[in-house]
Amino acid sequence: MANHIYDDLINRLKSVYQRERLRLAASGLSKCLLLVFTLSVVVAALESVGKFESAGRFTLLALLVMTSVFGLLWFFLLPLVREKFNPDDAAKKIGEAFPHLKDRLLNAMQVYREQRENPFTVRALERVAEETKRENFVSSIDFTGVKKIGGAAASSMVLAAALFAFSPTGLGDALHRVVNFNKDFTPPPPFRIISLSKNVETAKGGDAEVKFRIDIIDSAPTLDVRRISLKLADANGFEVQNITLTKDSTGVFAYRLRNQKQELSYFGEADAFGKKIRSETHTIKILDKPRLERFQLTLTPPAYSRLSPQQLEPNFGDASALVGTRVSIRLKSSKPLQSARLRSGDSLSFTMDVQNDMATVNFQLRSDLTYRFEIIDKDGYRSSENAEYHLRAVRDEPPRVKFLQPETTESKLPESLLQSLAAEIQDDYGFNRLVLNYKVTKSEFGNPDKEFQELTMPTAADGETDKTVLYTWDLNKQGVVAGDELEFYAEVFDNDAVSGYKSARTDIYKLRLPTLDEVFAEVDKSEQKTLDALEKKLDEAKAIEEQLEKVQNDLRQKNRADWQDKKALESALQKQQELQQSAQTLSDEMQKMMQEMQERNLVSEETLEKYQEIQRLLEQLNSPELKEAMKQLQEAMQKMSEQQLREALKNMQFNEEQMKQSLERTKELLKRVQVERKLDEAQKRMADMIEKQERLKNETVQQPPDNKEKLDQLRKEQQSIEKAQKEFQRSREELEEKMKEYPKQEQMPLDEMEKLKEQQMQDKLEDDLKQAQENLARQKPQEAAEKQRSALQKMRQQQKQLADMKQEISRQRKQEMLEAMQNAAQSALELSMEQEALKKETEEMRGQLSMEQSREAASKQQQILESLRQLQESISKIGKKSSQMRQEMSRELAKAEQEMEQAIGQLENRQSQGAAMDMQNAMQSLNEFAKQTGQLMADMMGQQGSNGQGDGDAMSELMQGLTGQQGELNGQTEGMMQGMQTDKAQRLAQMAAQQRLIQQQLQQLSQKQKASGKNELLGNLDKIAEEMEEAAKQLEQQNLSRELVKRQQQILSRMLESTRSLKKQEQDEQRQATAAKNVFKKSPAELKEEVQRNKVQDAVNRMKQQGFSDDYQRLIRKYYEALEKMQKN
Repeated sequence: MANHIYDDLINRLKSVYQRERLRLAASGLSKCLLLVFTLSVVVAALESVGKFESAGRFTLLALLVMTSVFGLLWFFLLPLVREKFNPDDAAKKIGEAFPHLKDRLLNAMQVYREQRENPFTVRALERVAEETKRENFVSSIDFTGVKKIGGAAASSMVLAAALFAFSPTGLGDALHRVVNFNKDFTPPPPFRIISLSKNVETAKGGDAEVKFRIDIIDSAPTLDVRRISLKLADANGFEVQNITLTKDSTGVFAYRLRNQKQELSYFGEADAFGKKIRSETHTIKILDKPRLERFQLTLTPPAYSRLSPQQLEPNFGDASALVGTRVSIRLKSSKPLQSARLRSGDSLSFTMDVQNDMATVNFQLRSDLTYRFEIIDKDGYRSSENAEYHLRAVRDEPPRVKFLQPETTESKLPESLLQSLAAEIQDDYGFNRLVLNYKVTKSEFGNPDKEFQELTMPTAADGETDKTVLYTWDLNKQGVVAGDELEFYAEVFDNDAVSGYKSARTDIYKLRLPTLDEVFAEVDKSEQKTLDALEKKLDEAKAIEEQLEKVQNDLRQKNRADWQDKKALESALQKQQELQQSAQTLSDEMQKMMQEMQERNLVSEETLEKYQEIQRLLEQLNSPELKEAMKQLQEAMQKMSEQQLREALKNMQFNEEQMKQSLERTKELLKRVQVERKLDEAQKRMADMIEKQERLKNETVQQPPDNKEKLDQLRKEQQSIEKAQKEFQRSREELEEKMKEYPKQEQMPLDEMEKLKEQQMQDKLEDDLKQAQENLARQKPQEAAEKQRSALQKMRQQQKQLADMKQEISRQRKQEMLEAMQNAAQSALELSMEQEALKKETEEMRGQLSMEQSREAASKQQQILESLRQLQESISKIGKKSSQMRQEMSRELAKAEQEMEQAIGQLENRQSQGAAMDMQNAMQSLNEFAKQTGQLMADMMGQQGSNGQGDGDAMSELMQGLTGQQGELNGQTEGMMQGMQTDKAQRLAQMAAQQRLIQQQLQQLSQKQKASGKNELLGNLDKIAEEMEEAAKQLEQQNLSRELVKRQQQILSRMLESTRSLKKQEQDEQRQATAAKNVFKKSPAELKEEVQRNKVQDAVNRMKQQGFSDDYQRLIRKYYEALEKMQKN
């Protein structure tokens, strides 16, 4: 036994020895690196300054290598060789590191080695071993010095790298030269001077032009030579002139020697890095011939181009000019002339008018012309062949025209018959006119056009050559009706008066005014396509979720993920990316559908907003959280980290579940919006029928009985209205069927729909429309107009019923949403309070929990989790009914659920602190959900006020809910006054937030009342809000006092009075009503039990459990009894 203890101590001391060797190795290596990096910079600096030859660079390299080897031996290897294991030395170091041991470990080991059989030495050794059992000997080795030296080495490495990379003195290049000491780094000449003019010949007294070009070698691409010297020497080789030449924009160094009379030699020279670089030497020869001293061109463009005449620089003969330009040339010779010609090729020439040493010519440019001058002096000498010049004849290009709008060759006419056109026209010199040619190719009531008709469009102003012409084409004057089709194209003419006006035209475009049936059929098709796509995406999301769940289950049964698991995850991620891409495509298609409905005014603003909310839900499917989860999963797969992979997979499953719920919600919302859209469709059809029937009636009244042709046309239009009536009937039946698909508790106004159906049967609108047709066929316009008036009256009555039905649906759904949100906010706050109580209980159980404590706490947490899931289910059902439910709210509840599940796991592992942290996070998510719910309610109440639909019964119920929340808050304050809370600071902060939430909703309610002009209904709500502000401040400042309790009691009392006032006003308004009206007021099915429970007993029981005083219990009981009494009244 003693030997085992001694061996164990020896092994622990060996660990100290190994740790010491590691410290020595790290310290020595850091010192060696510090030396190497520092010496590298010094060697590079010496080479950068000295630029040594090969021998010098070899010496520097040898110094660097030898010093590095010495540093490696001295600092790294030698300390490791010297360090030997000695248990006594190690024990002594342990005694120095742990003062309470002193020399006892060393003494016990030495004595034991000398007297192994002595029981006292054995006992001493055992005592020391027991005393040092919990001590970590390895911690006696301090790495602080090593870290400092390592930091210095790392800093030197970074500094050296920075100096080598960015030093302006070229330390990196210097170090490269030292390493490659045997190479020659002498730079070659950076450039060459090339003579372009070479040997020059010129007439006596004429000009000689010399030209040079610099040829840069590849090794110096950034070198820029801007000046060279021109050296001129006479026939004897003596230098006569030294001229500095500057490079022009083309990179050529040129100089013209004026009035040259003697022969010279010349070359170019430049200085580069102290060395002279020169070109080859060439000559300038003098000839006694007539020479062209000067000429000048004047170009006068044709008038239609509006271009100004242009006089070129002297001796500049190359130009471009428009066809038809008048060219005038004037030249001067060095000698009096006998003749002069302008030659182009071998055949064409223009004879110039000669006067002494001057000559002129004028002609019109019709095509490209390459020319040169030929002059002969009076002695018969012909000039040397002069340079050729080029006049390029620029053609007036045809104009160009294209439509920017419409974007496609086939499009639909807007309902307003105002077609926006945008034509882009371009020409090089301007336009003459722009016309729109069109014809009706198909007419619903008239005859199609045989020929195109012309309509002049506005063109650009004089001088404009590129313009986008915007034109609103009013087709109301053409009498276009639904079902008509047109073809049109634009044609533009330029202003070329010389060669003739040229034109260009667009492709033929088609317009069609779709019928209302076609428009709604297309919307139905798009909607059904979207629903089918959502159903498919939902199936794909479920498949991905199942695949992730399968991998998760597989990982639970093994220690590490294999390649099959990773392949399955890669497949799931690929499918998820494809799903996200297709969701974006679906969102774009829905945007097009909404744009079509908005342009044609097919739905109300309210319905359009709901479609927009659905589209936003589609866009939110690609949430940042989901993208981050996918990224984390990919990174975990690449890093092969098992723990990260499991965590990332869990996070991915959570976000995938959120996406699946969003898809389900989007699909259900779209189905519900379909009902409202169908109702809008019925209203639109009826409005269209009324508009057409009104116009038709006015035309019928004005027609004489003998106008048979016009009456026959009116009969056809009346027949189309009858057809529209049948389509309206079909649309109403479809709407009724969709309403019946929902259960009765969904509050669909089926009674109102039944009344509309009965009204249609009583009206017999079809009979009026048929009789109007018959009277028009019999040429009885007055009798037909009478039937049309009767039909109009019945149509307007049905239109009003549809509007009432639409308003009732909107009111019911808003009321249902407000009630559900109020209950959800209250439930979330109650869950937060229960969670806080359990968190405090858990925190009080310090250390590791017992099995009984763990089981009891986990059971309570499970109960809270089940309540949360009930709330989640309610919110999910509400979200599928209303597009106003925000996605962030569901996400907060999901976060709370995740934290609670983690807390249960911590409790099962008997970890109280970790469980308390998860409970705290769950509370935060619940509080955030309650805050967002309150904000949503406030926004909805504000919308109701702005829309003028602030129903009194809805406001009274909202006021009752706010009063109930205030009453419960008062109870919590009273409980805090009784000293029942141990952690008051956090609880007071939560109560302050709850007070702020009630205040915010009350302020929104007050603004709504002000907008409706009924401030007296709720009393002075602003005063109550001010009192709440003071109460919230006191809670935030943790100022618990009787004054605070009294203030909250006054707030509650005033809220009860305001609620009673509102209730009384509602009863008065109902007694003053002139007609009965069905009111659909049902609680949401998923919250029915919570709404119908006995709030009095539930509240009192809760107060008892929390230990509130009897006085406060009586106050709460009185408050709830008052509420119940008001609700019964």
